[in-house]
Amino acid sequence: VVTICILIVPLFDTFRVFVIRLSRKQSPLKADRNHIHHILVDSGISHIAATSILFSINLLFIIFALMFQHISSELLFFITLSLAVILSVILVRYNKATC
Repeated sequence: VVTICILIVPLFDTFRVFVIRLSRKQSPLKADRNHIHHILVDSGISHIAATSILFSINLLFIIFALMFQHISSELLFFITLSLAVILSVILVRYNKATC
């Protein structure tokens, strides 16, 4: 689970965009601006700030996984995935509020 947390932001973002594209009946390989980084930049945040935000979130996931590695891997994975979904929903709502 710690290994997954190291890559949670890019893995979850790729999966999230893949699902969005499929739900819109588009090719999952079609380029668009649905990635988290693009959403942040399009909302007016600079490239460096967006990258820093995503790096910080990723770092928090790693710290979280290291702090709670004593609990079962299944529970830690579920909590990590749940947090990623919650953060994604917050981001989508933030993006809609700024547009």
